[in-house]
Order: sequence, then C-alpha cells, then structure tokens
Amino acid sequence: MRKIKKTVVLLVAVCLFISGCSVSSGNKLVKEDKLFKEQNITKDIVISKLGHPESIFQKDGNEVYQYNYSEVSGSIWPLIPVVGFVGMMVFGFDKGVYKSYYSYIFFDKYGNYIEEKKIKLSGSMSSLNETPKPLKKDAKK
Repeated sequence: MRKIKKTVVLLVAVCLFISGCSVSSGNKLVKEDKLFKEQNITKDIVISKLGHPESIFQKDGNEVYQYNYSEVSGSIWPLIPVVGFVGMMVFGFDKGVYKSYYSYIFFDKYGNYIEEKKIKLSGSMSSLNETPKPLKKDAKK
C-alpha cells in the first residue's frame, strides 16, 4: 500500500512537471471587452470595481487611470538543456506565449467617466526581443 502511494505521488509530480506552467498578474477584469456599460460612472465606482489603478496620469486635460493584466504560459520542455534544444529544433517546441491587456479609463476634470480605451497584445516568448503586435489598438469601447 505504501509503495502505491509513493508511485501515485511520483506520477502526479512528473505530470505537473512536464505539463508546463502559467503565471498571471494584474486585474483579471481588464480582459473584459467593456468594463462599464452603465451611465454616470465616477472615479469611486471605478475604484470600487477594479481597485486602485496601477498608474494615474494626465492626458489632454483629463485624468487617466491605467489598469493592466498579463498572462504567460508555456511548456517546461524548453527549459531542460538538451531536451529543450533538440525539441525546439526537431519538434518545434516553443518557449510559451504571453498576452497583455491594458485598459485606460478617462475622466473629466470633475471626476466623471468619459471613455475607456483598450490595448491587447500577444506573442511568443521566443519573440520577446521584437516589438509586440497589437491585436486591438486604441479601440474605443
């Protein structure tokens, strides 16, 4: 019985090791297409729904709250020295993918919601030295 438990634990550990990993950071709500559908949105309502912004700045006389969310996922295989190299050359193993979501919420000088602009980026981890290509660029929502 004890040998079976050790075998099961070992199999689970091996499966988790080879399956890969996924990491995320930021506010997951930023992935939604339109965060605010109702009227009369204020800064307080935005903060109550999304929390405090990662950044606040001024643009054209308006205050802008910036929220971000990023995901990175990939396989563990490329991290194994010989296996990863052979896998990338022979089987085309990739280093993983990333997705980044940026939401910019604009307020007038009285703190009333004006609009929300979103940018979504994604790409391969092997292309991180390249400039990311936006999926949606500055689209008004």
